[in-house]
Amino acid sequence: MLLIRKAIEDPVESLKDETLLAVLVLGLFERLKARAVGSSLTLAHDTGAVALIKHRGKEINTRSKTAITLTQAVHTQLIGHAFDTSMDSGRELSYSLETLEDLPQNTSNRLTVIFVQLVYLRREAELILGSKASDTEIFELLNQATQLDQSLTAWAISVPAEWKFTPTDKFELPKTVPRETFVYEDRVDVYLDLFVAGIWNSYRVNRIKVLSIICDCIEALPQLPTTLLKSRKELACVTMQKLADDICASVPFYLGTKMCAGTDDKPYVEYPYTTSKASKGHRRSAAGSGGYNLVEPFHEPLKSVLGVRCLRAGQKEWILGQISRIGSLYSMEPSAMVTLSSASPVPQHSLRIQAAN
Repeated sequence: MLLIRKAIEDPVESLKDETLLAVLVLGLFERLKARAVGSSLTLAHDTGAVALIKHRGKEINTRSKTAITLTQAVHTQLIGHAFDTSMDSGRELSYSLETLEDLPQNTSNRLTVIFVQLVYLRREAELILGSKASDTEIFELLNQATQLDQSLTAWAISVPAEWKFTPTDKFELPKTVPRETFVYEDRVDVYLDLFVAGIWNSYRVNRIKVLSIICDCIEALPQLPTTLLKSRKELACVTMQKLADDICASVPFYLGTKMCAGTDDKPYVEYPYTTSKASKGHRRSAAGSGGYNLVEPFHEPLKSVLGVRCLRAGQKEWILGQISRIGSLYSMEPSAMVTLSSASPVPQHSLRIQAAN
């Protein structure tokens, strides 16, 4: 900590990628520790990382692939924290959007730009649906949410071919353990790597948030909504169910057949594959951090599914079983397990909805 503080205060060291990476690692450690013991997060490392980005300036932040990746990571963490804490990061978020638009628009960065817009949309939804807003205001919010959902849909369609996930039935399971221990509804998907799988799940989690706002807007309108609005709500529910299924289908890629605690690669653990067995690199990454990717504090794919209002019967129980499994694999504290097993705060803005009903 002392060395990092000295580097931040040094006019030369503070501009280096290594210094920014060190601050990001501290933030990652805080996230993992908070998840393991069930404690809350702070903005300390986010604020420090954003300050470094501002200090470095556009030229340094875009001078290399490493610098661009680190800059994107800072913004992703800041946006995730804004979702997780419902805190207004104000100027930091505005700066984040401006800086992101200056970066090369790769697949991950384009999605992050949409997420910034979602932070503002959720805050607008809290203000409008949490008060006695006019029907006009609700319709405007509904239109904004619909446009954002269209942007997310366009992103998913436009991803490069190598980012597409592939359904597979090549997943060798132990004969002594029921198949449903590892697989939900016979759906198993394989991805390029854990990073790409994480980006897809981030997209799913945040699209669920947008679709939830759409449903809230329709429910908040008085009397009987039009047939078109009813159809939009039904479509939103169907889409949320599909997104939930896709998240569940990613679990085997992260966890394989792992049942024993530890972060080292066990040769007897199997992972799904398409043409050839999982690489050594994937096995090591999945063994070390696969489970954390499913419960990490900012997106929480599995917990987010628990908050979906239209899950099919039995899916919530399967997800709770996977969360319990992850807790055992990573020796998480009981308090963390209680937090993880509660429904994710997918916003359902009750005041206006109750008034409409």
